[in-house]
Amino acid sequence: MVLQRDRPIRIFGHAPARRTVAVQLGRIRLATETQTTGTWMVEFPALGAGGPHTLRITCGREEMEFRDILIGDLWFCSGQSNMEFPVANSLNAKAAIRRANLPLIRHFKVERMAADQPADDVQGDWAVCDPATVGRFTAVGFYFARQIHRKTGVPVGLIHSSWGGTPIESWLPPEAYRTFPCLKPLLKTEAKLKRPGLMLQAALRKWEREQVSVDTGNQGETWGWARTDFNDRKWGKLKVPGFWEGQGLAIDGAVWFRRRCNIPAAWRGQELQLELGPIDDFDETYCSGVKIGSTGPDIPDAFKAPRIYKIPGDLVMSARVILAVRIFDRFGSGGFVGRPEMLKLSCPACPDDPAVRLSGRWRYEVERSVERPSPVPQPPALPEPQARLSRLYNGMVHAFCRLPIRGFLWYQGESNAFRAAHYRVSFPAMIESWRRCWGIPELPFYFVQLANFKSPPTHPGEDCWAELREAQALALAIKNTGMAVSIDVGEAGDIHPRNKQAVGQRLALLALDRDYGKNVAADGPIPSGIDFEVDRCVIKFDHYGKGLRSSDEKLLRGFALAGRNRRWQWAAARIIGADLVEVRAPGVQKPTALRYGWATNPDCNLENSHGLPAAPFRTDKHAQTTEGNLWPF
Repeated sequence: MVLQRDRPIRIFGHAPARRTVAVQLGRIRLATETQTTGTWMVEFPALGAGGPHTLRITCGREEMEFRDILIGDLWFCSGQSNMEFPVANSLNAKAAIRRANLPLIRHFKVERMAADQPADDVQGDWAVCDPATVGRFTAVGFYFARQIHRKTGVPVGLIHSSWGGTPIESWLPPEAYRTFPCLKPLLKTEAKLKRPGLMLQAALRKWEREQVSVDTGNQGETWGWARTDFNDRKWGKLKVPGFWEGQGLAIDGAVWFRRRCNIPAAWRGQELQLELGPIDDFDETYCSGVKIGSTGPDIPDAFKAPRIYKIPGDLVMSARVILAVRIFDRFGSGGFVGRPEMLKLSCPACPDDPAVRLSGRWRYEVERSVERPSPVPQPPALPEPQARLSRLYNGMVHAFCRLPIRGFLWYQGESNAFRAAHYRVSFPAMIESWRRCWGIPELPFYFVQLANFKSPPTHPGEDCWAELREAQALALAIKNTGMAVSIDVGEAGDIHPRNKQAVGQRLALLALDRDYGKNVAADGPIPSGIDFEVDRCVIKFDHYGKGLRSSDEKLLRGFALAGRNRRWQWAAARIIGADLVEVRAPGVQKPTALRYGWATNPDCNLENSHGLPAAPFRTDKHAQTTEGNLWPF
């Protein structure tokens, strides 16, 4: 393991009540008597970086021994899946793993546990960094530790306590909800979860009224869409099976599918079996103009039920039949959702004959469409235990509060993106609360601003991820905090970008500059003054190094301007001095507001001479938000 250098070392645990416990670390031996509760603790004087040391603990005839203990810097790594993301999945992982013989870096992985009350213990294991173990380390934490160790030679320990897909509310200690007035309303919501049945039923009924489409009747049959003589040549074509949303048809409602199917001569006059696999949600199925079956809302989980219908022999008297399927989708994705081999037509009377495959392109037409909001609101559900207030702090953080550490590394926010205004309160509250729990008011706290994700925008406008990034940046007002900007290392198609090297190294720059006295550039360009003129805006930046530049040596991108009418337009920007950028937008003669990188995946390229990117920002502070509910329920 690694224990924190230059601070008193606390060793604590449990033993029978009123017994003597002796603890020896190196040459120093201490003894104490356990409390009536069986708890005990001793405190050794601070040690400098080094080791290895041996720790021996005895109580009566019982003895425990821990070898190969290093004294160095201990960093607490926490958050959601991008902190959990392992080295093995990161960019150029094979090379990093091959060169990972770094025995002075150690990693403790905390096992997942959501707890109703603060727990005094955790489950987990220490691992020494080498090619056999490093693949399981937190990638952000490892690349941070590797850089720190390279520059200082000090042993580095990582306590890795994270859980993917979790909101910040679960990482806040219980006292935070009582200490910060603006968080107290969440306690009322949490209390209601003690009556989950009534609460969930009411929320589901409300959601269904607002979001679930209702089938108002089968018009297509009236229009003759099931008949054999209907001309469907002007209909479009879709691949079956497959959700129609994935093929450019983003609707809920009723869609008809038709297909001509050749019948072997031996099957004519015989009863056939039609199999269509599962259909999302409901269907009415016809053969040669006659309805042969349907699956509707009376069937539980109808969207999972494979469709198997009988076709009477009197409908199979010719060489061809016409299959028609009306699908009604209430919510979410719709269409044929089985595997291709599940769609087939067979003749039970001719078991040796191969089935007729029905996968492929079918003709389709929309009978009735219901436009869907974007993003599509999901049905309400009770929060999982790991999403409930304080559950992860209780189970995965509280036990470490007596353990001296060097600081915190935090990567979280994706799960709070739709509640950015609330994050402006909850994130600073968590920073201050954790510091109180450790008893060190200014313990370093370094965090990662969300990376770029999803498709770039075509027009400037409002964006919840941009608002969450702003909420993260506002926490920099708290002393001894730092933010690693990752707006240039994300991936449009993956919320877990693989370039964790850049993220870890940027966190390391913050620590090297502020905690290790290395005097390195750790921040990208930060606006320090903005002047709006008649037809332009001029921005002055700090932290520009030897001068501002574009990351790809092309014109600056990512800026937008608006006038009093608040109509945003993309703007042209250019560097007009080492620390100045001029911004203009056609049609905006008197700009009053400026934004940079204001999107989930902005196309922006401003950086300083050290290659550190500028963080997204806006001048119309908090003027408009896409804020939803404070709590996901």
